[in-house]
Amino acid sequence: MNMHRRPQVVRLGEHDYNDEKDGAVHEDFSVAATVPHPEYFHPQAYHDLVLLMLDRRVKLKPSINPVCLPWGNESSRRLVGQNVTLTGWGDTQFAGFPSSVLQEVEVTVFESKECDKSYSTLLEYPSSWPLGIGEEIVCAGDRSGGRDSCQAKVDIEVSS
Repeated sequence: MNMHRRPQVVRLGEHDYNDEKDGAVHEDFSVAATVPHPEYFHPQAYHDLVLLMLDRRVKLKPSINPVCLPWGNESSRRLVGQNVTLTGWGDTQFAGFPSSVLQEVEVTVFESKECDKSYSTLLEYPSSWPLGIGEEIVCAGDRSGGRDSCQAKVDIEVSS
């Protein structure tokens, strides 16, 4: 996370943040504190996540529910070759602009070494991934292209 751009507001229960009449019952929360991962070091991409503490408790309702992370045996389940669903308001095309409508896409999880090989062609690879992309990274996309959750333009090549 770029610590110069600390989030100030979190909106829960949103669908189209440009349309107040989209039927979504959203709620805004101020960010009381941010806790970056202790092993995140810019410009590296490893551990690029942050914990946000909101200014008050979140009351669960039909439009606001937690995303359950895997635990126990499920947390060690191998996902390679499995389809997973990604959601977010990201760009809908390379070098495009973020969507105001929540997007959803199904992608396939690849072996991390496939992503490492493909990403190694990018100019920022040595500074972002100096140790390479290993098993700690979930690598997913569409082998025919056009569906992913990242900004980098990367072609995944798979040998049969």
